[in-house]
Amino acid sequence: LTNYSKDFAAPDQAAAATAIATGMRVTNRAISVDGHGKPITSIVELAREHGRATGLVTDGKLTAPTSAAFYAHPVDPNDVDGIAAEFVEGGKIDIAMGGGVAQFLPATKAGERQDGRDLLLELRRNGFDIVRTRAELEGIPAWRRPKLFGAFNNVELAFANQVEKRSQQPSLSDMVRRAIELLQYNPGGYLLVVDAALMRKAAQENKGERALGETVELDHAVATARRYAGRRSTIIVCGDA
Repeated sequence: LTNYSKDFAAPDQAAAATAIATGMRVTNRAISVDGHGKPITSIVELAREHGRATGLVTDGKLTAPTSAAFYAHPVDPNDVDGIAAEFVEGGKIDIAMGGGVAQFLPATKAGERQDGRDLLLELRRNGFDIVRTRAELEGIPAWRRPKLFGAFNNVELAFANQVEKRSQQPSLSDMVRRAIELLQYNPGGYLLVVDAALMRKAAQENKGERALGETVELDHAVATARRYAGRRSTIIVCGDA
């Protein structure tokens, strides 16, 4: 797999994630759209067409380019409000967990949306369970039909060494385990996409100790996936940049 962009040797998040999500090279800043702004089919959309349940887990923002490349096709990659709306309106993801909740809530509810829409309320009306803490996530029965939105922070989740801030938030491996438990009951199988965004964020901020700590978190998440997904599952681990 090569994920360099169409116009530059070093891809940004959008182009690199698009290469992984769609198999197509695009220019930097493009999120699953071609040079004419037309949507490129993602692996999540293909999975749904073939009867699979779908999940998306990240310890970063659900509207960040790496996550968005799997479900959104924004003309403007900076339109995070539009990306969040596309998540709700597209109905492509059965289980999603992560941060970036501010893009799903209006300013009147401590969010950042300027259109007044409460997307969490819209998701609930569409049959989704909304969980805000690790305890609420663990309380969802494993036999439930998978339709879950984990909204754990307005921005990215806390780093592993931020113990106090992290106390109410699930770890990456917690979210992976619960996603697999809920998705595996679909008779047609499932596709789960996991983004270890905090590892990337720590590296970008030149915080070496945190980057190593989040690498350990990724290792735990992969071990959890191997344990809970079973031997017949395929697990692919790759870098997005």
